[in-house]
Amino acid sequence: MSVKYKLALAVAVTTVVSGSVSVHAREVEALRGDDFQLEEILVTARKKVENLQSVPVSIDAIGQAQLDEKAISSLADVAKYSSSLTFQTGVLPNDTRPSIRGVNITRGRPNVGILVDGIDISSETLTVAGGGAYANMGLLELERVEVIKGPQSVTYGRSAFAGAINYVTKRPQPGEGVYGYVEGEANEHGYWRGLGSVSFSVNEQLAMSLSALSSDFDGYYENPITGGDLGGNTQNGGSIALNFLSEGSFTAYLRGEYVKDESTPLPVVMAASALPLGSAENDFFLLGSVGENAEKMPIPGGARGLPEATPEECAEQPAWRYTVGLPPACATMLVGDISDVGEEDINLSPNPNTGRDYRGTEIENTRLSLELEWQMGEVDVLSLTGYTHNETSIVEDFDKTAYELDSFFPGSANFDPNYIGPPLATLTQFGVETNSDTSFDYDQFSQEFRFSGVAGNFEWMADLLYWAEDMDSVMNQMWWVNSQVDTDYYNSALSRVADPTCTIPGDVTTCELFTGVQTEMVPNRIPINRDTQHWSVAGSLVYNLGESWRFTAEGRYLEENIDYEGLPKDTYLNGLLNMPYFNADLEVVDPVMQKESVDETAFVPRFSADWQASDDVFAYASVGKGFKPGGIATTDGNGDITTGHYDPEVLWAYEIGVKTDLLGNRLRLNGAIFYNDYTDQQVPYFVRNELGITKVSITNAGESEIYGAEIEATYRPSENWIFFVGYTHVETEYTDFNISESGEPGTYDKIQSGNVEGDFTGAAFINTPEDVAVASIRYEGDFSNGWGYFTELFGNYRSKQYMDSGNMSYLGSVWIADFTAGLNGENWSLVAYVNNLADEDQATTGLGNVNFGYMPTGQVTPFAVNLMLPNPRTFGARFRYSF
Repeated sequence: MSVKYKLALAVAVTTVVSGSVSVHAREVEALRGDDFQLEEILVTARKKVENLQSVPVSIDAIGQAQLDEKAISSLADVAKYSSSLTFQTGVLPNDTRPSIRGVNITRGRPNVGILVDGIDISSETLTVAGGGAYANMGLLELERVEVIKGPQSVTYGRSAFAGAINYVTKRPQPGEGVYGYVEGEANEHGYWRGLGSVSFSVNEQLAMSLSALSSDFDGYYENPITGGDLGGNTQNGGSIALNFLSEGSFTAYLRGEYVKDESTPLPVVMAASALPLGSAENDFFLLGSVGENAEKMPIPGGARGLPEATPEECAEQPAWRYTVGLPPACATMLVGDISDVGEEDINLSPNPNTGRDYRGTEIENTRLSLELEWQMGEVDVLSLTGYTHNETSIVEDFDKTAYELDSFFPGSANFDPNYIGPPLATLTQFGVETNSDTSFDYDQFSQEFRFSGVAGNFEWMADLLYWAEDMDSVMNQMWWVNSQVDTDYYNSALSRVADPTCTIPGDVTTCELFTGVQTEMVPNRIPINRDTQHWSVAGSLVYNLGESWRFTAEGRYLEENIDYEGLPKDTYLNGLLNMPYFNADLEVVDPVMQKESVDETAFVPRFSADWQASDDVFAYASVGKGFKPGGIATTDGNGDITTGHYDPEVLWAYEIGVKTDLLGNRLRLNGAIFYNDYTDQQVPYFVRNELGITKVSITNAGESEIYGAEIEATYRPSENWIFFVGYTHVETEYTDFNISESGEPGTYDKIQSGNVEGDFTGAAFINTPEDVAVASIRYEGDFSNGWGYFTELFGNYRSKQYMDSGNMSYLGSVWIADFTAGLNGENWSLVAYVNNLADEDQATTGLGNVNFGYMPTGQVTPFAVNLMLPNPRTFGARFRYSF
């Protein structure tokens, strides 16, 4: 049965029931005779209270009822219920990548702003791409989550390039007495969670709330090598809030939150295009074999003086022969659907010092916010102050492999006529063990003042924003050779290319700098720091033409300064090759911190027109600009910040949308079409260091475009039934992306593009499914004793997504269904659930990478993809008691 057929069948015939909670924040009013209507939804996405159906922006809102029922608290949870939002975790837990409407992040700052109560907490990690591990941490005491689509720089200042996600927290209410809840949850895989909250009035104007959370989970998977838990998590935290409502025109909301999160390594499988074992019988260079779902392919233009091969020549000979000067010039590449992996494919190395898995990730996060609002005559004044302190430590296997390497017999190293060394040295394959031991310590501070008012037919707003972040990191990424590598042979080979001071090339004993590869896990600390300061001023003017038409012009002028510091050591040269730091004159010196700055200014306007055609029909059109500053690459395995500069991104977004409430407010039907003109998209490309080793850096794609449509419908035909469907279709294309215009195309730039220049024009974006759909059917009612009940079937469908820029490898389409059922009384509720009902086991997220675990002839890093294993079918239940 096809995925789309299964989704259609679920929507068409499944009986789903609900108590007091509807889907996608579509909360309902009390029954009015035979007229059961969908309730008005209020949002604060534009930092003022508005009816969702009359906002000229496309917004998905998840209300408190659904947040509580589904235990939604993290960004990954939110993405599950929105067809326009996708979320990926890359090579490490801090490599978090939210995307809205296909405007994905492959490098640079995340394109989606993350806000709590309207305060920007977005960040950009160092050493890998993504938005930092905090972006996907669970948050406490949420009242609503809003997914705002399209550039929102005017409203949110700096990071809402393609949209924003705003978490709105619960506020204690004065005069309500003492109220709260306690909740417990457990599932069949050993997960448990306990949380609770109490709110009380201090006096008639001031209320306080306290909340606490504790959870523990061993994970769904085990490492077959160590037997250790993977994907486990322990979280403890709490929050405190004070809400002051004066009898006059002043309010204040103060909130603090602390969370400590500890996670075991992620369940990641390395899908490799080349494997070490299985060399051909006549292969005297131990070139290994082709990985599963991989093929041998010609390198366009040839390589190392050899001509371009034909596919037939590649099929007849081992790949990588060109690295030893023999034809044909062929490499390996993953092709087709690579999503069929499982626990048995996990191959994570243990920590050599302990024999157990690496520690994983530890995060401590403290966040404070203060909102002050008062009315000064005809002017409303809003002050938002935010402070975040975060400490993150990540210790994981970075290469994701624990390969067995092949070898010949003692003395076989002498087959190489250039070999100089012990006579019994063995010719072996070459592979590297690497770990990520990286720490981050950062502080954020922001202050925003917003003034607004009404003058006749005009509504106006003025905004001042200051945002700063000080991030210090230490990349202690350690590289050492696989214990099965014969270092005598490779020390001789590497001395011929790594160290020009060798008086006898090939004889490592005559070298001054290179004395032999690293064979143990030895610290190689490389500090990299970044300080960001943002200043901006914004304004908007709304003109109301009669009661039906409204025209809005708004804009923000911004200045941003980014200061980088880095110690110019290298994980390969000063780590794996164990060479001291030396200058251009080959003199050993102590490295000193480098300093570089990036200064950007921009003006980002937005214009919209909307028409309230009737009480039930609202239409709008908008055009807006998004801007993301350039920067310096810090993801290429070294602390050198004098190179790797990349340019800003610019996005022009055009949108037309309609929002309707039909059939007496029983059918809510919203839709939009959109087009994005994308310039200088920040993307990865493959670069070779001076020894020919491939790593990944950042460049700019000249021109890209994104267009698509989305539709969302909620239908309540009766008191009991609720139907919901959301669907987003996105087409993406590089219209001008040629690597040779910005640098030397790497081997895989050529293979994936199919040409010598690395020209990807016409290709679609990576990690971007064309079709995403979410759907649910619920049935709800009441027993005669007053208890409510519900059942619900929910489905999430995603079409295939490409894993490389040439669209050669991909993760196949997948449909995942969840089932929930529950009971609720006057002050209690019980929810039972089955997540991943059909036990779909294919990988749904992945990231293109290179393979350090096996490097043919010690010279190249084959293409690979890190695949995250999905959560298996899980039965669980949660109980809440309210007072």
